Amino acid sequence: MKKNSILIIILIILIIVLSVSVYFFYFKNNKSTVQNILGTSNSDEAVSNAEKVESVASSDNIKEEDFSSNETYAVELTETYNITKGGVYIFTGEIADGYIYVNTKDSVKIILNNVKITNSNGPAIYIESSDTTYIELAEGSTNYLIDGSTYSVDDEDVNAALFSKDDLVITGTGTLNVTSNYKDAIASKDDLKIESGVYIINAKDDGIRGKDSVVIENGSFDITANGDGIKSTNDTDSEKGYVYIASGTFKIVSEGDGIVAKTDLTIAGGSFDITSGGGASKATNVRQDNFRNFTLQNSSTTSTDETSTKGIKAENNIKIEGGEFKIDSKDDAIHSNNYIAISNGSFEISTGDDGMHADSTLIIENGTINITKSYEGLEAENITINGGNIFLVSSDDGINVAGGAGASNMFMQRGGMNNTESTSSITTLLTINGGYIYVNAAGDGLDSNGSIKITSGTTIVNGPTDNGNTALDYERECIVTGGFIVASGSSGMVEGISSSSTQGFINVNLSNNINAGDIITIKDSNGNEVFTYSASKNYSNLIVSDGSIKSGETYTIYTGVTTNSNSKNGIYELGGFVSGTESQTVVAGQNTSGGFDGGMQGGKMGRNTQNMMENGQMSEGIPEDMNGELPPQMNQNGGYNRQGGMMMNRQ
Repeated sequence: MKKNSILIIILIILIIVLSVSVYFFYFKNNKSTVQNILGTSNSDEAVSNAEKVESVASSDNIKEEDFSSNETYAVELTETYNITKGGVYIFTGEIADGYIYVNTKDSVKIILNNVKITNSNGPAIYIESSDTTYIELAEGSTNYLIDGSTYSVDDEDVNAALFSKDDLVITGTGTLNVTSNYKDAIASKDDLKIESGVYIINAKDDGIRGKDSVVIENGSFDITANGDGIKSTNDTDSEKGYVYIASGTFKIVSEGDGIVAKTDLTIAGGSFDITSGGGASKATNVRQDNFRNFTLQNSSTTSTDETSTKGIKAENNIKIEGGEFKIDSKDDAIHSNNYIAISNGSFEISTGDDGMHADSTLIIENGTINITKSYEGLEAENITINGGNIFLVSSDDGINVAGGAGASNMFMQRGGMNNTESTSSITTLLTINGGYIYVNAAGDGLDSNGSIKITSGTTIVNGPTDNGNTALDYERECIVTGGFIVASGSSGMVEGISSSSTQGFINVNLSNNINAGDIITIKDSNGNEVFTYSASKNYSNLIVSDGSIKSGETYTIYTGVTTNSNSKNGIYELGGFVSGTESQTVVAGQNTSGGFDGGMQGGKMGRNTQNMMENGQMSEGIPEDMNGELPPQMNQNGGYNRQGGMMMNRQ
């Protein structure tokens, strides 16, 4: 027995020694790595500008064909018509129960000039074989294609009112009405290109589908689909399965995704009005986070069913170079399993989940982004904002930089809670190099599972009113070297600007809570007005950073202020101070402590406590099954002890 006891003691000692050694080695290397990241705005770990995001999507997916020397046939349709050789076919008339059938090795051009084709048991146009088929919508014409609810064609691939097994090009200035009662409206098993025309589509499943690619150069599209609006599906060739849109006008109402690519999706311009999954108001289910026996919920988050209901989606990269977008989506408005690069454009977004979500990196160079409703406004493992105007409202985090696909895992690392930090936190980074950013968040305002770096631009955060969240939240560091930053919110879990920042800042817990709409002013020691502010929500902590603030100097805060200056998003022009009550002083460059009545800085427990279920309700962030006691690893100031700390990762 004594021998066994000695062996157990030796084993415990070895485990302790090994753990300490691993910690010091790992933590030192982590610190070195994060300093390398923060030392440059163009780190190797994260792409920093949109031009670096590659895409296979191209407008040149189908070669142009010259039909000037081909024979031309004029056909008045009355019944099924078979095309067995190349040439130009000009169709008029109506087929009450039949279709146009193409089966040739040559290229074919079909001109539809006021045609109506109905087929009760198959497609209206079936291209079984051709080199390339061109369909032209004659100028001034209105054409109708209607398929049956069942198909008698002995080929399960044939599933669209207008179906081609080979490359398909649609052009012309006329109108094409397509009603699909079976599955898709327009589909090609190879490449599909639409150059122009007017399209009115009602689809039992997908509206427009090209397996290898979909390229739209221009046109007007009104698509109602029980499946996806526009999609490409090739999942076996990384050079295919893309969607490229150069221009056009799009109104898409889809039960599934609005526009979706199996690989890359590029939009150069156009006007888009997309409603997917019934819109944000249909997002009645929850994104779940599990903590002990608690399920933390938000009633506005996305559905967990199998149907994807995103506005714009790609399984690889998304590049948006311009355009006007109005998106109302049940799930993410814009979603990529890899990169999103926004070069320009205007966006009006309402979503039941994320406004823009990238599993890897989100880059915003320019444009106007207005997210009026979201669970989280912007989310990615790395986010770089170099310019543009961004306004967002979120029921949880405003801008969330987190590892992975957005699923929360509360038993991964959360900075400040223990001495072991996740690998993802080393490279995870929110970088703001410019732009105008306004965040109204019920959860954390700016949240990074790694670090935050701000070099320029204007960042305004109207953060949380509950003590379970904070205006600025990060795991490692928040470095400010330039720009203008104001972040107001609750004081329960305050995380300020890192002291190694080169730009001065003020971080103050206010003597009295400030109500929404009330004006405060900060003056320097000479009585000069340096900041006047009115928030959209109540707050008790204020963080301000600007080139005029000098670390080490004392500043005076005035409340109940009246001013004759104009304001923009709560920021008043300086020099209009009329009167106010001197409230308190603060020394710039010093961070105040946060926590539940003064602690727990550097980490938080769980999601937004205001959004938890009643049976899992936490009082001031402490689970009921603890009987109001602090967890054993939490100290009396609300902070976490180094040894034995709890690990969790909010994403």
